[in-house]
Amino acid sequence: MAMAIPIMMIAGTVLSAASQRQQGLQQQAMANSEASQMESQAKNEFAASQIQAMEDRRQARLASSRAQALGAASGADPTSASFVKNISDIEGQGELNALTSLWNGSDRARQLNNQAKATRISGSQAAKAGNIGAMTSLLQSGGSLYSKYGSAPKAS
Repeated sequence: MAMAIPIMMIAGTVLSAASQRQQGLQQQAMANSEASQMESQAKNEFAASQIQAMEDRRQARLASSRAQALGAASGADPTSASFVKNISDIEGQGELNALTSLWNGSDRARQLNNQAKATRISGSQAAKAGNIGAMTSLLQSGGSLYSKYGSAPKAS
């Protein structure tokens, strides 16, 4: 029975160490999965901003065309400075809207990608912490066993 106690202590320590290591690896896998989802979302955000920019440009073309048609119907001179300026302003605003949409999508994508990188680093640190915890458990148990059973019997 006396020999069973150190064996049970060693087995418990090994199980604890393996559990700590596995927990760290599990946290890393979860972090990597979450980071992959963020990266996918970043691509979707940027793609959506490109679609929005195309729509902004289309709306500007429609507004410009409508302004030209209304101007022509009212008898306005299409070569007058104010008429040309109004059409130019409409087109300029449409391009500004399109570029703003692209910038916003790019910014959201960059934020998500940065967050994904931080999440991957966090997962890597969790795996390292699991390994360190496992080694600590093994070393502490080894020291405890040595202090209880490791000293040689003293000769009388």
